[in-house]
Amino acid sequence: MSALPEPRSAVTPGACPICGTAVGADETRCPECNCDLAGTAGRPMYSKVALIWTILAFVVVYAVVVVVVVSSN
Repeated sequence: MSALPEPRSAVTPGACPICGTAVGADETRCPECNCDLAGTAGRPMYSKVALIWTILAFVVVYAVVVVVVVSSN
C-alpha cells in the first residue's frame, strides 16, 4: 500500500477519457456517457461565448457591489 496515487494512463486521442468510446474531433460531448470533452485531446478548455458571459457576470457583480457600497455611505 502506497500513499502516492497510481499514475493515470494517457488519454487516447479520439477516445472519451471516461468510457473509451471513439469520438470525433468536432464533438464536444461523448455520445455514450455524455462526458464533457473540453480540455481533452487538444480541445480548448472553454469557448469564447463562455468566456464573454463569465466576464459579463463578474462586471455585473462588481457593479452591484459598488452600488451597495456607495449607497451605504
